[in-house]
Amino acid sequence: MYEQVLDISLKDQNIQALRAQQRKHIPVVLTKDEVQRIIVNMHGIYQLMVKLMYGCGLRMSEVQNIRIKDIDFGFDKIYIWDSKSLKERTQLNLQI
Repeated sequence: MYEQVLDISLKDQNIQALRAQQRKHIPVVLTKDEVQRIIVNMHGIYQLMVKLMYGCGLRMSEVQNIRIKDIDFGFDKIYIWDSKSLKERTQLNLQI
């Protein structure tokens, strides 16, 4: 800006400027009690979807794409296909 707009040369100056530090983003996390109250107030298929998302760590699109054949009740597993990372994975400890 100095050289192009104001026609002031700063080449001979020894300027040691520092960039401002970026703020650290601290995520908002609900307590177990808050999550429990949210789940209790939901009904039907929506409660099931929220339980799957919270309990298995699934994304909304992954929950929406689950089929009956993707759930293995014998081994308590859910098979996730076509996830965001395009890798198939298995979620353990299915407890609904």
